[in-house]
This record gives sequence, structure tokens and C-alpha cells, in this order.
Amino acid sequence: LSILVLISIIVSYLPQYYRIFQKKSSDGLSLWFLILGALSTTSSFFNIFILQWGVIRCCSVIGPGPCTESILGITQLAVQFVMFNLIFILYMIYFPPHKKISTFLRHQLLHCRIFCLPARSFTWTLSILASKVLLGYILVSTAITVILLAAVGRGDISHDDGGGTTKSRAWLLVWAGLLGIIAAFLAMIQYIPQIIETYIRKSMGALSIPMMLIQTPGAILITVSLALRPGANWTTWISYAITALLQIILLGLCL
Repeated sequence: LSILVLISIIVSYLPQYYRIFQKKSSDGLSLWFLILGALSTTSSFFNIFILQWGVIRCCSVIGPGPCTESILGITQLAVQFVMFNLIFILYMIYFPPHKKISTFLRHQLLHCRIFCLPARSFTWTLSILASKVLLGYILVSTAITVILLAAVGRGDISHDDGGGTTKSRAWLLVWAGLLGIIAAFLAMIQYIPQIIETYIRKSMGALSIPMMLIQTPGAILITVSLALRPGANWTTWISYAITALLQIILLGLCL
């Protein structure tokens, strides 16, 4: 089942890549949708990487088969992290050239005969800033995670077994918890900007309907499966339910 989920994650993003390549433009994709999603998937990956660190370390003891099976959850979020961030990269690469220059100066350049310096549009400037923020977030998250894991050493982060320091372990769990909260919050709101963008445009632009058709039912299934688990309460599945609802709304606007 985990392997099927992993394959479905990969397949679900392929239509979006194809859509951008086909149009040779990322026009229609909301910058805020992409940056929120990228930050969310980044936080999710580092969260599970920290919490499953003990499992990862066990791979040096157990065989390749059991190791691969035990880290499939980490692999799923790692793949999602890479593939969503790749959409952001394609958004920057295929950003519409005519939208890189401000509307006012684009008009002035038509009448410029001697020497003119075009200025970046607000959207393009914001996109560049967002890419720097994302890169900085990834680098800082990596640094903090590596430093805290190194401080804990060979100890189990879930309980005090004599390895590492209690203080370092506590900070590591706080950091993992913070990443989890950030990931859940951003995931709940990331589709709102894209819904607004699509509604205003009255068209889907570079957004891929096949991707939405694959991911929306998946989000619904995840919500239902979490809600039906023994001992689960509304806090377990509410973020997934909100995400699924927003995906349904966005899909409805595209159809």
C-alpha cells in the first residue's frame, strides 16, 4: 500500500509538469499557492525525518528489505517535497517574460529611443524574493536539524536512554513539533490563493486539471482513513479535511 501511495504521488505531479512544458508558461499559477505549499512540504519532510531518525539509524543493522519498508513514510514525504518544489522551480523558469517588467515601464519602453532601464514588475520581484525565502528556509531547517541530531548523538530522541543530552533531545522534539504545526497550518491555507487566482482569471491557466483529479480523491481518502482510525479525534484529520475541501472547490472552478 505504501508503495502504491508513493507511485501515486509521483504520477499526480507529472501532469502539472507537462502542462507547464506544453504552455511554456507558468501564467495562472498563484505564487502564494506555490510558496505556501513548498514551505509546507519542506516542513513535513524535516518533521518526519526527525521523528523517524531512530528508524533511519536502524538501517545500518537490519537488511535492505526491512529498511526500505520501514522508511517508506519518509520516502513519500521526501518525494512530495522534491516534486512540489520542482513546480516552484518551473514556475520561476517559465514565468511569463511580459510580466517581468512593470506595466507602466513596459509602455514607456515602447517610446524609449535613447537609453532606458526596464524595472521589474511587482509580481516578478515578489517571486524572486519568495524563491530566496524558500531556499533560506530549506538551508536553515537543514542546519538546525543536523545540529540538533548531532547534539543528541546516538540516543533515541523519543526517550532518555543514556545517549545524547536531555536538553538537546527536548529541543529536537520542540523543533519537530514546530515543523509539524507549520506544515499543517500552511497546508490548510495554501489552496486559498490559487482559488482566488483561478476565480479572478476565469480560467485555469497553467494549472493542471489531471493533477487535481488525481490529488483531490487522494486527499478525501486520507481524511476518511484518518477519521476512521481507532482513537482518532477531530484534531487528527481536520487539517486534511480542510485541504480536501479547498481542493474540491478549486477543482470545481477548473471544470
